[in-house]
Amino acid sequence: MAEMNTWNESLFGCCDDFPICCFGCCCTPCLFGSNAEKIDDRQAGLFSPFFFFASISSHPMTATNNQSILQSFNIRPCTIADEESAIDVCLKTGDAGNDATLLYDDPKLLGYRFVSPYIHLSPELAFILEDLEGNVCGYVLGTLHSDIFYQQYVNEWLSKVKQLYPKVPSDEESVKQDREVLRSFHNDNLQSFKLFDGYPSHLHIDLLPKAQGQGYGTKMIHHIVDELKRLGSKGVHLQMSANNARAFRFYTKVGFTVLEQDPETIWFGKKLT
Repeated sequence: MAEMNTWNESLFGCCDDFPICCFGCCCTPCLFGSNAEKIDDRQAGLFSPFFFFASISSHPMTATNNQSILQSFNIRPCTIADEESAIDVCLKTGDAGNDATLLYDDPKLLGYRFVSPYIHLSPELAFILEDLEGNVCGYVLGTLHSDIFYQQYVNEWLSKVKQLYPKVPSDEESVKQDREVLRSFHNDNLQSFKLFDGYPSHLHIDLLPKAQGQGYGTKMIHHIVDELKRLGSKGVHLQMSANNARAFRFYTKVGFTVLEQDPETIWFGKKLT
């Protein structure tokens, strides 16, 4: 699997967030020939609509590996009613993009840190991705002025959260990762957050696996970037886990560049003017 992904990135790099190379079976650039110049004539025959239909006739797509290809999604503003579902998405993508359910005793902790503050403090820049049944399958959340947001987060949001979690458990009381999040609730201050000159806004995005691989990650980034531009932002930054190679490729493809990094975290930025 890893070799296929590397092959896709180095040879074509045609899909912004397709999980592996489809070898001409699924993605628009291959199906409609925009990659034809990158391969010789003999190989180009493989990357065609004819080969696509021949492939699915002889090798039917399975629901496990290709279910996202058959689904459609919609981007819309996030509401308070979406909060619980968005928190669940946060947990299921909270381990460097993978499911973090088994890492936490309290399934809401990550969401209270990375989702709920934006829904409550910056609702104009909170958007969710839903499927045709109305299920929340992803979100992109942001804020126009990071400095103002962090002041509100520390002074308003953390005071509420600390009422729900009045103490940090000891090492003996919590063997999972809850303790680190709870510690941040009690110890974070304005100096805990990075600000970048020229990149006053920030965002983060998470999608469930069923919504990945169809370009919706790119569409959601474009959606919030357009809204940030409309509101007058000059630049936006984000942070990601340093061990999430797929996210690194994705952010690079949608125009972000590395601003700073350490062994655990990478900060990206994108100019909007």
